[in-house]
Amino acid sequence: MSEAPVVQRPVSAERIHPGGLDLLVVPPRARTGWRVLPARVGAMCAVELQKLRHDRTELYTRAVQPALWLLIFGETFTRIKAIPTGGIPYLDYLAPGIIDQSAMFI
Repeated sequence: MSEAPVVQRPVSAERIHPGGLDLLVVPPRARTGWRVLPARVGAMCAVELQKLRHDRTELYTRAVQPALWLLIFGETFTRIKAIPTGGIPYLDYLAPGIIDQSAMFI
């Protein structure tokens, strides 16, 4: 049997050129620290928007659920006066938590 000819690697794969072709040979450095956050937030927003575009019922659920929490729990705890709020209406006390909960658990 005869041996197959040895194929040499291209020169561009062995050398790193400072002229801008490095991206094709060497992968870019990983983002670290504060530069990661905007990329991740953007990716999460894109995924959530695609999900909402395909499933309209989730959009309605996200809109109605905080209102139900405020109406049911807000009115119930306001009438029971179970938690002392120092004269602040319970809905004013509860609303920031419901908004945060809705934003965090999408």
